[in-house]
Amino acid sequence: MYRCRKCNGEGYEYVDEGSCVVKEACYHCGTTGQVDEETDWHDRLGSVAMALAYQQESEYRKWCDSDPDGDGYDLHAAENMMRTSDYFMARVYDRHYDLAEKLVAMDLPSQKLLVAWEELPHEHLSVRFNRSVQQELETKQQDLKDATSVFGDDDIPF
Repeated sequence: MYRCRKCNGEGYEYVDEGSCVVKEACYHCGTTGQVDEETDWHDRLGSVAMALAYQQESEYRKWCDSDPDGDGYDLHAAENMMRTSDYFMARVYDRHYDLAEKLVAMDLPSQKLLVAWEELPHEHLSVRFNRSVQQELETKQQDLKDATSVFGDDDIPF
Protein backbone atom coordinates (compact mmCIF):
# COMPACT_ATOMS: atom_id res chain seq x y z
CA MET A 1 0.00 0.00 0.00
CA TYR A 2 1.07 3.56 -0.74
CA ARG A 3 0.46 6.82 1.09
CA CYS A 4 -2.55 8.73 -0.25
CA ARG A 5 -1.38 11.88 -2.05
CA LYS A 6 -4.74 13.61 -1.63
CA CYS A 7 -4.71 13.70 2.19
CA ASN A 8 -0.98 13.00 2.77
CA GLY A 9 -1.79 9.72 4.49
CA GLU A 10 -4.06 11.23 7.18
CA GLY A 11 -7.32 9.85 5.83
CA TYR A 12 -9.01 13.22 6.25
CA GLU A 13 -8.86 16.52 4.41
CA TYR A 14 -9.26 19.96 5.93
CA VAL A 15 -11.41 22.29 3.86
CA ASP A 16 -11.71 26.02 4.47
CA GLU A 17 -15.39 26.93 4.30
CA GLY A 18 -15.57 30.64 4.89
CA SER A 19 -14.83 31.35 8.54
CA CYS A 20 -14.07 27.81 9.72
CA VAL A 21 -12.03 24.80 8.71
CA VAL A 22 -14.00 21.58 8.27
CA LYS A 23 -12.52 18.10 8.59
CA GLU A 24 -13.85 15.83 5.84
CA ALA A 25 -13.20 12.20 5.00
CA CYS A 26 -10.82 11.69 2.09
CA TYR A 27 -12.81 10.13 -0.72
CA HIS A 28 -9.60 9.08 -2.44
CA CYS A 29 -8.45 6.56 0.17
CA GLY A 30 -11.66 6.07 2.16
CA THR A 31 -10.12 7.43 5.40
CA THR A 32 -7.39 4.76 5.47
CA GLY A 33 -4.61 7.09 4.35
CA GLN A 34 -3.39 4.44 1.93
CA VAL A 35 -4.13 3.59 -1.71
CA ASP A 36 -3.24 0.61 -3.88
CA GLU A 37 -0.38 0.57 -6.38
CA GLU A 38 -2.52 1.32 -9.43
CA THR A 39 -4.20 4.33 -7.81
CA ASP A 40 -0.82 5.66 -6.70
CA TRP A 41 0.57 5.26 -10.23
CA HIS A 42 -2.36 7.17 -11.71
CA ASP A 43 -1.92 9.88 -9.07
CA ARG A 44 1.73 10.20 -10.05
CA LEU A 45 0.81 10.44 -13.74
CA GLY A 46 -1.75 13.07 -12.79
CA SER A 47 0.99 15.07 -11.08
CA VAL A 48 3.06 14.91 -14.26
CA ALA A 49 0.07 16.04 -16.32
CA MET A 50 -0.56 18.95 -13.96
CA ALA A 51 3.09 20.06 -14.05
CA LEU A 52 3.13 19.94 -17.85
CA ALA A 53 -0.22 21.74 -18.11
CA TYR A 54 0.99 24.49 -15.79
CA GLN A 55 4.16 24.89 -17.82
CA GLN A 56 2.26 25.00 -21.12
CA GLU A 57 -0.17 27.61 -19.86
CA SER A 58 2.69 29.70 -18.44
CA GLU A 59 4.39 29.65 -21.83
CA TYR A 60 1.12 30.57 -23.55
CA ARG A 61 0.63 33.45 -21.11
CA LYS A 62 4.14 34.75 -21.80
CA TRP A 63 3.50 34.50 -25.53
CA CYS A 64 0.20 36.41 -25.25
CA ASP A 65 1.78 39.15 -23.17
CA SER A 66 4.84 39.46 -25.42
CA ASP A 67 2.89 39.81 -28.67
CA PRO A 68 2.96 43.57 -29.49
CA ASP A 69 -0.09 43.27 -31.76
CA GLY A 70 -2.01 41.03 -29.37
CA ASP A 71 -4.44 41.87 -26.63
CA GLY A 72 -2.59 40.28 -23.73
CA TYR A 73 -3.53 37.50 -21.37
CA ASP A 74 -5.42 39.75 -18.93
CA LEU A 75 -7.81 40.81 -21.68
CA HIS A 76 -8.46 37.17 -22.56
CA ALA A 77 -9.45 36.60 -18.93
CA ALA A 78 -11.63 39.70 -18.90
CA GLU A 79 -13.38 38.60 -22.09
CA ASN A 80 -14.33 35.40 -20.25
CA MET A 81 -15.50 37.45 -17.25
CA MET A 82 -12.87 35.91 -14.99
CA ARG A 83 -9.99 37.13 -12.88
CA THR A 84 -6.65 36.38 -14.47
CA SER A 85 -5.72 33.80 -11.82
CA ASP A 86 -9.04 31.97 -12.19
CA TYR A 87 -8.75 32.01 -15.99
CA PHE A 88 -5.20 30.69 -15.76
CA MET A 89 -6.17 27.79 -13.48
CA ALA A 90 -9.26 26.93 -15.56
CA ARG A 91 -7.06 26.63 -18.64
CA VAL A 92 -4.50 24.59 -16.68
CA TYR A 93 -7.23 22.14 -15.61
CA ASP A 94 -8.47 21.88 -19.20
CA ARG A 95 -4.95 21.11 -20.40
CA HIS A 96 -4.44 18.71 -17.49
CA TYR A 97 -7.19 16.34 -18.64
CA ASP A 98 -5.96 16.33 -22.24
CA LEU A 99 -2.39 15.64 -21.14
CA ALA A 100 -3.48 12.94 -18.68
CA GLU A 101 -5.17 11.04 -21.52
CA LYS A 102 -2.01 11.31 -23.63
CA LEU A 103 0.17 10.15 -20.73
CA VAL A 104 -1.97 7.07 -20.10
CA ALA A 105 -1.69 6.19 -23.79
CA MET A 106 2.14 6.34 -23.69
CA ASP A 107 4.34 3.28 -23.19
CA LEU A 108 5.45 2.41 -19.64
CA PRO A 109 9.15 3.39 -19.98
CA SER A 110 8.15 6.88 -21.16
CA GLN A 111 5.67 7.19 -18.31
CA LYS A 112 8.34 6.14 -15.80
CA LEU A 113 10.76 8.70 -17.23
CA LEU A 114 8.23 11.52 -16.91
CA VAL A 115 7.25 10.49 -13.38
CA ALA A 116 10.93 10.40 -12.37
CA TRP A 117 11.41 13.86 -13.93
CA GLU A 118 8.41 15.29 -12.07
CA GLU A 119 9.53 13.81 -8.75
CA LEU A 120 13.00 15.30 -8.94
CA PRO A 121 13.53 17.90 -6.23
CA HIS A 122 12.73 21.28 -7.75
CA GLU A 123 13.43 24.68 -6.34
CA HIS A 124 10.13 25.82 -4.90
CA LEU A 125 8.46 28.70 -6.73
CA SER A 126 8.20 30.77 -3.55
CA VAL A 127 11.96 30.54 -3.10
CA ARG A 128 12.50 31.87 -6.63
CA PHE A 129 9.86 34.55 -6.08
CA ASN A 130 11.34 35.65 -2.75
CA ARG A 131 14.82 35.77 -4.28
CA SER A 132 13.62 37.94 -7.18
CA VAL A 133 11.76 40.25 -4.78
CA GLN A 134 14.86 40.46 -2.59
CA GLN A 135 17.01 41.35 -5.61
CA GLU A 136 14.51 44.00 -6.66
CA LEU A 137 14.49 45.52 -3.17
CA GLU A 138 18.27 45.55 -3.03
CA THR A 139 18.41 47.28 -6.42
CA LYS A 140 15.92 49.93 -5.29
CA GLN A 141 17.82 50.49 -2.05
CA GLN A 142 21.06 50.89 -3.98
CA ASP A 143 19.39 53.33 -6.40
CA LEU A 144 18.09 55.31 -3.44
CA LYS A 145 21.57 55.41 -1.87
CA ASP A 146 23.07 56.53 -5.18
CA ALA A 147 20.45 59.26 -5.57
CA THR A 148 20.91 60.58 -2.03
CA SER A 149 24.72 60.41 -2.14
CA VAL A 150 24.70 63.25 -4.68
CA PHE A 151 23.44 65.60 -2.00
CA GLY A 152 25.51 66.64 0.98
CA ASP A 153 24.03 67.00 4.47
CA ASP A 154 23.78 70.78 3.99
CA ASP A 155 21.78 70.43 0.74
CA ILE A 156 18.82 68.67 2.34
CA PRO A 157 16.22 71.26 3.38
CA PHE A 158 14.77 69.31 6.33
